[in-house]
Amino acid sequence: MTGQERISDALQFLNDGLLEEAERVRRKRRRQKRIYHWAAACACLCLAGILAVFIRDSRGLGGSADPSQAPTGIAQVPESETAEAAESEQTGTAGGSEPEAESETMPEADENLPLLAWEEFRLDSMGFGGYMAYDISEVVNGNPWDDSASLETLPVYRNTASASVWPPEVTEERLDEMTGFLKEIAARLGIPEDELVIADDRPGTEEREAIEKKFEDTGETVPEELYGITRVTADLGNVKIDVLYDMTAEIHFTPAEKLPEIYDFSHYASYDEMQAAAEYLKETYQDLLAMENPQSNIYGGDYDFYGQQFYSLGFYEGAGTLEEQIVQYNFNQAQFYCDDEGNLFLVRISRPDLSEKIGDYPLIDREEAEAFLLEGTYLTAVSYEISDPELIYGGELVYLNSEASGYFIPCYMFYAELPEEEENGLKHYGIYYVPAVDPSYLTGETNGLDSSVQSGGIFQ
Repeated sequence: MTGQERISDALQFLNDGLLEEAERVRRKRRRQKRIYHWAAACACLCLAGILAVFIRDSRGLGGSADPSQAPTGIAQVPESETAEAAESEQTGTAGGSEPEAESETMPEADENLPLLAWEEFRLDSMGFGGYMAYDISEVVNGNPWDDSASLETLPVYRNTASASVWPPEVTEERLDEMTGFLKEIAARLGIPEDELVIADDRPGTEEREAIEKKFEDTGETVPEELYGITRVTADLGNVKIDVLYDMTAEIHFTPAEKLPEIYDFSHYASYDEMQAAAEYLKETYQDLLAMENPQSNIYGGDYDFYGQQFYSLGFYEGAGTLEEQIVQYNFNQAQFYCDDEGNLFLVRISRPDLSEKIGDYPLIDREEAEAFLLEGTYLTAVSYEISDPELIYGGELVYLNSEASGYFIPCYMFYAELPEEEENGLKHYGIYYVPAVDPSYLTGETNGLDSSVQSGGIFQ
């Protein structure tokens, strides 16, 4: 494998949103995703330093988990709620309610639950920048959580595939898991195991010799990670299956799979058109999905720099409790991608390792999280500080599942309008994360962390 091919492989670890963007640009559609002017220089630096790790695509914003509903987007946080959140910070109440017992609103740390270090919370520099829309209510998704949910705890997991260097370390155990997942995907497609020829992407003899000679000429030692594994592959011609180090399976169809003409699965299909295509794809690829109760996740509704609105499509397991659905939604989705002709050319199925559950941690509510946001305690890849509470929207419960983070931790995801970035009537909305775990379980200093982390508030 050549050096260029290995760089190409590295690029394939971009999050889902960036993968869509790269594919569409490559195909000359130049369908640009939501990338701000102030992020352009950062993007160039990240691509030049290709060894960077990229965070997964967020699942979008707002919306309903019911695929039969039209997009509802995100409701603006009322000014009264903002004032109440600020009051709750001072009085210990939330939403103007009567004070509750300390043990109910701010439980003491369970000595059996380890404290979570702030230093382990990391965002990638190109992840979750923001969205462009005429109004934030246009941006939707299928998150099963909403404000009516009554959740006291959610699990926190250790990210066993956390990677801060490239390529990541792949143990023999992980390699076996990757190979097993590839065989499982093949079986879902009806491909017998004896037809599979599985290979990994370790450099061959000739490439190793070329690498060693290059380093020998410079008097340096070859870094062991250059011989590492990032994926396993089985190429059957019309179908190629890759399983990446983070247990994401990629199914490439060659040629792309055509949908009946009555369906529009193109880049700029409307919400209703995408909804109809989702029902067809859910039925046609039910064996590949292998879900008891697959739920459509039509997410997006934001605009590119040409003023065109677009949506993306995924599926997640809707069976089980709300907590189980939230975990499935945030980690185990199947994403479907179209080519320029509206045909299905790629499916990505995520199965990150959640075997190292740290525990079920008590949660704060959205109002408390908003108060911490206004204090300046949050994680973001946006270079704007929160200053005007009237420009804050949402507060959606999601998981921070960055590849660079040491934990998979629930967070409230807020959106702030950035008036300085508005152009052609399109508003820019930055994304800000506040850990949803009760702060008595968090430890460490926020100061001195990565520039994507803003410090302040109770987490210090």
